[in-house]
Amino acid sequence: MRTPPVAPPSIAFPSSLRKRLSRHRNFSEHWIDGVFDQQLGAPLGDARYDSATSTWSRAFAGGTKVEFNALTKKGTIAWGSGR
Repeated sequence: MRTPPVAPPSIAFPSSLRKRLSRHRNFSEHWIDGVFDQQLGAPLGDARYDSATSTWSRAFAGGTKVEFNALTKKGTIAWGSGR
């Protein structure tokens, strides 16, 4: 099976964080306490690709689950309790 190319994910942040992110202009300003310091834990396995939905997914020991749709180029992060 051929693996499709993957663009950088678009993460769905809550509107309050999107507003804060839109004000930042360089990398050093992009750090937001409570968001980017989340602990994922070790991966529970390799990322999996579902060819029926064009979706990549991966789960982590802290309970976090990540999905990325290669067609829509949008992703989600469901934070686990290990944060």
